[in-house]
Amino acid sequence: MLWSKVKTVFIIIFLVLDAAFLALMGITSAESGLSADELTEIVALCDRYGIAVEEGVIPTKATRLPVLESRFMGQNDLPELLRPAFSFDEDGTFIYQTPAPLLKSPPADKKAARRLVIDALKEWGIDTAGANVTVTGAITARAELAYQSNRVFGVGIDFTLCENGVLSATGRWLRDITVTQGAELMVDAPTVLAELIEDETICHKGIKIVGIEVGFFPESVNDGVIHKIFPTTPSYRITLSDGTERIFGGLEE
Repeated sequence: MLWSKVKTVFIIIFLVLDAAFLALMGITSAESGLSADELTEIVALCDRYGIAVEEGVIPTKATRLPVLESRFMGQNDLPELLRPAFSFDEDGTFIYQTPAPLLKSPPADKKAARRLVIDALKEWGIDTAGANVTVTGAITARAELAYQSNRVFGVGIDFTLCENGVLSATGRWLRDITVTQGAELMVDAPTVLAELIEDETICHKGIKIVGIEVGFFPESVNDGVIHKIFPTTPSYRITLSDGTERIFGGLEE
């Protein structure tokens, strides 16, 4: 019994030390970037906790991004004639369906399908300059929001052209994006990985990190007020081999 308690204490100590080591690596990445040797050490440390990651996946430089403010698109943001075709949930998620068929057959190619989505976004009053549209199939596509080339996680719209020619869509979108003056956060991979090795649902589960992407994440609270302004902060999105994702926020400088 005593040995079991001592062993647990040592595990906790090593976990704290490893997390501190990664935090120091985060400072290095902010100042000069990670060296090849440091990347190798990080990969080995993650492996110690049963988390596989390749060196090429880990960003070597920390990123400083502004803190944004925004709100979710709501019914009142739409042209009045289109509002009956939309229904919104409290968290800003909407469902849309054209009242009449748009096409008699699927778009001829991906270019035509992308144009269909872009035209729909413009009709809704959305600035398509920040919309990254990906055609995922013959009759499906997804639009994702980006700010200054950095993706906004958790925000996007899925489009489907039904067999009867009706276009349907579901998702959520941000409006009134502004920069919070004087507010910046730093995001670095080692600090994020330090949080990851402390997650018991991930460690020693045979999981592999397949992607680490920097972007923004809306820190909204589902309080039934979708027009409420909220921070949209710099974050890392880690994609895992089991298909799940983890979002980690940035650090104050």
